Amino acid sequence: MIETQKNLLFISQPEHINEQIIDLMKSNGFTVDFASEVDDALKCLQNTKYQLTLSTEFIDEAKGELIFQTLEPELLSQTIPFFLILEDCKKEDIMLALELGIDNIIFLPLDEEATIRKVNKEIAKKKYFNFLNTSDFKFYFNNSHIPMLLVDNDHIQEVNNSFSCIHQKKGLKGKRIDEVFEFPNSSLEKLNYKRFDSKISNYCKIKNISFKEAGEISFNILMFKGTHFNHKTYLIELSPNTESGMEISYNSKAAETGNRTSPILTPRENEILELSSHGLPIKLIADRLSVSNRTIEKHRSNIMEKLGVRNIIEAVATVNNLKRGRNNIKAV
Repeated sequence: MIETQKNLLFISQPEHINEQIIDLMKSNGFTVDFASEVDDALKCLQNTKYQLTLSTEFIDEAKGELIFQTLEPELLSQTIPFFLILEDCKKEDIMLALELGIDNIIFLPLDEEATIRKVNKEIAKKKYFNFLNTSDFKFYFNNSHIPMLLVDNDHIQEVNNSFSCIHQKKGLKGKRIDEVFEFPNSSLEKLNYKRFDSKISNYCKIKNISFKEAGEISFNILMFKGTHFNHKTYLIELSPNTESGMEISYNSKAAETGNRTSPILTPRENEILELSSHGLPIKLIADRLSVSNRTIEKHRSNIMEKLGVRNIIEAVATVNNLKRGRNNIKAV
């Protein structure tokens, strides 16, 4: 596909083209391509990256097809907003547009300021949606050794594999986070969360969190909002809370084989495990040790393999258990 900066696809019969809208879009940095038939519009979408699609037509008269329904799979795959331009505000047209799932409507006569606000808002929404649905993000989220949740409007949308290892109960999706976690009743923690919720800060760290159904497991959480996230959407990352002396049940390789020989960690692995136990994320550990994020990820992967666990929280819990006398971690 051809990558461009700001492209607009305008679907219209020549006699219905609205020059005022075209001039408005061009003055706001859009390059405009035209298509009069749905097949032409589909080819354009498959060969050029568009940020916006406008249409003056409901139906392709030549084929008798609803334009939006024909283009919808391609629009969804590329997360391109689709606007319908209506001159006569007929109730049935508006109802049909809403039923079809069209992103927004531009009403004529044109209100230029309102139109640009609508366009910018829809593009921003699609940009956020697209980020969370990219294959790169999904791979990172599902394969990370860090237990994570994706939360929208304080309701859990997704949990990754590492989180499922420490909280194996199903049915978490759709639950409010305060139904799953027991938050400490600290004025400082409340203030930090309020600053985060009000978007004053993109980060919020809360200590001594526990599961409501497993209060003996305690950990710290880091809440994070990305630049392109919806303001109610954020990631939660769990890290060990060693002060609580937590123990986490896991299905380790050693447990499965009955092998309880002492795993051997290098000095660097011990150092990284110690920093991880204090809740430091990979980036901060990498910065502190003056190495790349990838190097820290590799060391943590080696630690988990040696200890026979599936995430860093279980690794810290295992080391805590061994230090209490079940075994010894040796440095070489």
